[in-house]
Amino acid sequence: MLAEVVVYQLEFTSFNFAFTRADWKNWELLNGTRCSVSSPMPPIDISVGLALLVGVIYLLSGLGGSILSSLFIERSISVGASGALFGLLGAMLSELLTNWTIYANKAGALFTLVVIILINLAIGILPHVDNFAHIGGFLTGFLLGFVLLLRPQFGWLERQHLPADARMKSKYTIYQLVFLLVSLILLIAGFTLGLVMVFRGENANDHCSWCHYLSCVPTSRWNCNN
Repeated sequence: MLAEVVVYQLEFTSFNFAFTRADWKNWELLNGTRCSVSSPMPPIDISVGLALLVGVIYLLSGLGGSILSSLFIERSISVGASGALFGLLGAMLSELLTNWTIYANKAGALFTLVVIILINLAIGILPHVDNFAHIGGFLTGFLLGFVLLLRPQFGWLERQHLPADARMKSKYTIYQLVFLLVSLILLIAGFTLGLVMVFRGENANDHCSWCHYLSCVPTSRWNCNN
């Protein structure tokens, strides 16, 4: 379960992507990576495979957030791990949705996650906060959760103890497989389109006149010109 990995304090820090633009033509990808794992007492039993999956989600979410940020915020450099952390939130949400049958307190878990996500995204509309990195990281992690955190439906592992006519025929439900396929297509299309636009030097604001409000909403106390 993804939440167990978070409790285990699997921390990937300083995975900072930033695109800088020189003469409106050349892009440079700056990155630095440090991975540290701390084991509290008592240790929590998690699989290495799950930890690696969370690491993949973290890294790809950081990249996804950086791509979206570079498309909308071209004249400044954005660094930090917040996009990747939002990716973990998105993955937790999609993991809950796609593995819905194995959870007991579904409504409570869903409500808590949605509230946390909305509050953090709302903070992003303040000035000097790169909410595009947050949104890009969240969307990337949300889609990756459907692909990488798929778990067998409830009752599958106990099938060998059931009569032959009562056993489940499918390890995964239809909606799990639909989520996986759609998410995989959107991920490939999104990364391909985003990278092509980045290296062509396109400004995404030219294609979306209102999207800048997703990162900063001007008020009487501040403006968003910078």
